[in-house]
Amino acid sequence: MKRFLVLLLVAVMGLSAAEAKVSKKDLKKQVKSYVKEGWVVPIGSAPIGDQITRSLEFQQALDDNGEPKYVIGEAMSIGENYDAAHFQAVELVKLDIAGRMASDVTALINNNVANKQLGEEQAASLVKTVAGGKSLISAKLGRIVELVNVYRKTKAKTVEVRMVCSYNYKNAMKAAHAAIREELEKESNELVGQLDKALGLK
Repeated sequence: MKRFLVLLLVAVMGLSAAEAKVSKKDLKKQVKSYVKEGWVVPIGSAPIGDQITRSLEFQQALDDNGEPKYVIGEAMSIGENYDAAHFQAVELVKLDIAGRMASDVTALINNNVANKQLGEEQAASLVKTVAGGKSLISAKLGRIVELVNVYRKTKAKTVEVRMVCSYNYKNAMKAAHAAIREELEKESNELVGQLDKALGLK
């Protein structure tokens, strides 16, 4: 079984045997941590080990250009029951993904300033809009892919849900661009053009 897991990681993730062993060690460590903390899976869901294995695969997946293929979001939420906590966790995961995309957009804007392709005053306006646009980006995201979905009962007899989800990076960037663009259109067409330029769309 152990050898099968190593070969599976090599085949699916394109890792060397040495890298797969490190991943297997990391997998065992994470599973042990989840179990120790009292996390269990909902009825009908895959075992914790399988969920974490899939999560690691998505986290390490690269596109044809060697860039991350997915953006990963994580969240924990507490509710009166599993459904309530799960619903809230999904919304929090989307916000986490949106926050990560906002950070990437800001980095691209700052890079354009460093390369003198964008003025500091224009960049400041763009960054301000991006910083306040996390909820707008979140609203633009479609269905997220659940990688890890576990829960546990609390001492207060509520339910705590922990989730790790993924979203295609290119699609997430498109959602971020669309959300920020809509907001900028209310202010200045010039800023819209500068945003497109910063994201390499012009």
